[in-house]
Amino acid sequence: MEMQNSALLSLRRMTSIYPSLDLQSLNELTGPGIFVAVMQLSNSDQSASSLRMQIHGTATELCFYDGCLVQPSGRFNPMNARDLFYHWDEVEASEGQFWTVRAQLEGPRLEVRNDFLGIGQVYFWTEHGRWLLSNSVELLATIIRSAELDPLGMSLAISLGWVSGDRTLHRTIRVLPAAAHWKWEGIRNDPVKSCDYPLSRLWSHPRVSRFGYSEAVELAAKLAGICAELSKHQGVLKCPLTGGRDSRALVLLMMHADIPAQYYTDVFPGSEADVVTGQQIAQRFGLSYDLITKDVDDLICDWSRAMDQLIRQNDGMVSLWQMVDVLGRSEPERSPSILIWGIGGEIGRANFDHPKWHYGLKSARFAKHFLADRLLQKSELINDELITIAGEFLNQWVEQKLDSGCPVADIPDLFYTFERVRRWGGSNARKIHPRVNLFAPLCTRPFVEAAFRLTPSFRFSEPLHYQLIGLNPKLHRIPFSTEPWRNQNPNLAMFKMIWEKKIRRAHPADTSCISTQAIILEKKLGEVRNFCMETRNSHVWNYIRRPQFDSLLSKTTSSEARQRHLPLLLQVLTLLRYEQLLRGTVEKYVE
Repeated sequence: MEMQNSALLSLRRMTSIYPSLDLQSLNELTGPGIFVAVMQLSNSDQSASSLRMQIHGTATELCFYDGCLVQPSGRFNPMNARDLFYHWDEVEASEGQFWTVRAQLEGPRLEVRNDFLGIGQVYFWTEHGRWLLSNSVELLATIIRSAELDPLGMSLAISLGWVSGDRTLHRTIRVLPAAAHWKWEGIRNDPVKSCDYPLSRLWSHPRVSRFGYSEAVELAAKLAGICAELSKHQGVLKCPLTGGRDSRALVLLMMHADIPAQYYTDVFPGSEADVVTGQQIAQRFGLSYDLITKDVDDLICDWSRAMDQLIRQNDGMVSLWQMVDVLGRSEPERSPSILIWGIGGEIGRANFDHPKWHYGLKSARFAKHFLADRLLQKSELINDELITIAGEFLNQWVEQKLDSGCPVADIPDLFYTFERVRRWGGSNARKIHPRVNLFAPLCTRPFVEAAFRLTPSFRFSEPLHYQLIGLNPKLHRIPFSTEPWRNQNPNLAMFKMIWEKKIRRAHPADTSCISTQAIILEKKLGEVRNFCMETRNSHVWNYIRRPQFDSLLSKTTSSEARQRHLPLLLQVLTLLRYEQLLRGTVEKYVE
């Protein structure tokens, strides 16, 4: 009972992180061995709230979800929690990025599920047969009254740039795996753990080195059908327009399914090429289109509040580098909309691959070396022990996947899919979630399975994007704002990459362009330097070489030198502030 009361009190106090949480929406279900409580964001527009019925509750049952679910068959609307409860056995076939819970006093029974990639993240703590689950690490930490940081989680955050595996930044709190279906029933203390999508399905089909027109038509029909089903229940969708391939593929799907979409491009320093391309596409096809200007000065003026909100809402697992994405977003929208998200597209073009991998002798040893060389930060700011810890994690990950039957040639792409997209993408989805729900068509089973049916070398030539967008020749011919299409012959595509890298080394690119993040840091450098000076007892300094870090923040160091280390500087600042905020919150609740 004491833990139950602590959980309820801590849940109510989450309004300090999410001011729009509606205390009146609190639903509880209590019985022998089970306690479930949930709140949702307020919504003043009743007609719009009907589109987001997230909670179904009676005296004996409770069902709720978070994120976007789509039932491709169209048999029911999974974003209606009541329908979801009564079609629970069909959740396995749902597409989207989500987690969902069903609880019943009869049994009692509690079930938790998430999407097949695990982008919908549920965190858990367990000890002596007791289990706590939440979509907030801070909520769990306050319930158990602990702010102890996890050495591996911290090492991965600094060395990779995101927290990977099943870790969080908290020592005893973990995250559910992908396609999880965990069930507690009866007098059992521990759940029955099953998987709705065995990983081996991705390499169970014969590999091919062809993806042509007919395959593109079939894939487009599946993806467009999923998007159309989402729009049928959720109305107008928001879709980004940039100069890249992924947003171009999203436009193709929206037009292919004749979906009413509102297109937009974010305007901030460095986005000029995206704006030009976005306007060109919108004008060419007569799309409903907006430019959304992000004012850096607004964020600079609201730095402290915006920084703390980003860090607390995302449990320190989203770097302050991502502050640009929350510019001008101080208040959540009253009627959450659906934003189409392009993450996952890199799965279809071998984002972590490199000619060095394809032409190398593929073995477990080389796979470990390749991932470490490709992913781990190489900086004089980082202690050697941290790199060792992160390197051991990568080695164990490779061994586990090879033991499960994964072809060694797929290791880089599998890591990208289930570590970068699942964990980095899953964490970053939360940063704007108070305002909107995100749906990523390129993280659905049809797209991911199509990518892994290709041989890894052929995947490198980005045939999925090339052929999908090619279904609309006019869209296909519009130039990208960055590099053009890769050659559809993988060997020629790899040769070109090698040659261009040699040219870049011989003729370094102009680095005078200052990023939005650099502008903000330079404006707030004094505050950042003072804050770091005041946090001398932080555990973060166990992983960072303090003299070199302090030197970078010195007034005498040039902004150009800081910019070369900017992502790492902002990651360290994120972790420092997260530790401080978490300790303060837990200590306050203990009192």
